[in-house]
This record gives sequence, C-alpha cells and structure tokens, in this order.
Amino acid sequence: MEVLTLNATQSNGKISISGTTDPDMLAVAITVYDKSGTNRIALRSTSVINGEFSYEIEIAEDDYQICVADYNGGECKTITLTVASTEEDTPTAGTPETGFQTITKVQEEVTPSTNATSSSAIYVYIAVGLVAAAIAVLFTRRMLAKRKSK
Repeated sequence: MEVLTLNATQSNGKISISGTTDPDMLAVAITVYDKSGTNRIALRSTSVINGEFSYEIEIAEDDYQICVADYNGGECKTITLTVASTEEDTPTAGTPETGFQTITKVQEEVTPSTNATSSSAIYVYIAVGLVAAAIAVLFTRRMLAKRKSK
C-alpha cells in the first residue's frame, strides 16, 4: 500500500497536509523534518477514511521536508515546504523515497493558551491520542495474528 498523492499548504504558521492513498490503508505516519531532511521536527499519525487523509500542524517559520507513508511501513512520499507568516505556498509532491524510516522519538509541541479556543485544542489532542491508541491496538493484533499463523 502506498500514498498516492500528497499536498501541503501553509498559512500563518500552520501546515495543512492532505492526500490520497490505496483504499485499504488504515492510517498514515506524517514526519516533518528540517530543511536538511535529517532532523525530525514532528511526528504525527492520522487515520485514512475512504482513501483520503488530512492533518494540520502548527509550526515555526522555516523550510521543512514533509514525509508521509503507510503507518505500517512503505514508501515515503515527500514535499519540501517553506513556512512564512504571510505568504501561502502550495508545493507539489516529489519522487517517493524508498523505505520507511524507523520512528524512535516523538517531539510534540504544546503551547498553553488562555483564549476560548484552547479548550477545543485539548479535545483535538485527546481525539488524536485515541486514534493513535486504536491504531496501536490494531497493529499489535495484526502482529500477534501473524505470529500465531506461523
């Protein structure tokens, strides 16, 4: 299974990532690297519904490489994106990289806020956490089923 299309736009310090996948894919892993492509800035996962995914990340102004692949491993499709506070960029997907990079450390950035939208953000974080936990359970069950079948 693979990521078929990948789009990313930025506006006011936020990256909106979306795309399409093979219809049987359940989730994607989204990794954001610095402009050199070696330092991981953020790692997120999101579910795929009817072959489509979307996710939004708040991030500082800079150049980034965004990699999206099947959560269970596969080819990584990448985009290079410049995040600026006033302009809006819409890059096109580059050639997929081969292999899936092993995820060893997740760096999350949480910024407390006193405005009314902060409570909504908490619900979003809880929902993302629940989706990630469900994916982990499905992945574990799949691996156990493979072991039992051997």
